[in-house]
Amino acid sequence: DHRDLHSFPTRRSSDLINMVAGSFLTAAGPRMGMLGAKKDYDGLKKLVRRTWLQSLGVALLLSMFVVAILFALHLLQMPQSNRFGPWPVTLAFLLVVVCQQLVNVETAAIRFQKIEPFVFNSVVAATLILIANLWVGREYGLQGIASCFAFVMLMCILPWCHVIYLHRIARFRAASFIQCV
Repeated sequence: DHRDLHSFPTRRSSDLINMVAGSFLTAAGPRMGMLGAKKDYDGLKKLVRRTWLQSLGVALLLSMFVVAILFALHLLQMPQSNRFGPWPVTLAFLLVVVCQQLVNVETAAIRFQKIEPFVFNSVVAATLILIANLWVGREYGLQGIASCFAFVMLMCILPWCHVIYLHRIARFRAASFIQCV
């Protein structure tokens, strides 16, 4: 039943992975703000890259761990493996959480500059996912919902946020250059 999407263990596992991987971002946040205040955009770019790689590594390792545990539960025919739903659903959520790490760090780097350019695409994402859930979920259930969620996130929202980040960093550098001249 697609109404159980947010309560079943796959979704909670991906949320937990995202939270643990985000701990590097939490630690780097104040420094991102300081680098932006100093207009050290090269330093900010390096910190974003390092934080992203740390978060990505943790998300990837934890996702592989979840897959290994689920595979072992399945091989041992443990009833707990059925609580996680079908493999495509699990893999879709884990793929999104791994790919999401870059955008998590980039959006934080921009937000620490006291700018919020991500509201519109957040509303678009929520709307697209809601429409997909209602439309595709009725026909294809949980697998359809997970597929649409992964598609919207990977093909629309994550690239869109990355482009916003690149444009904002370019603006920061241009403004910094103009002030120096």
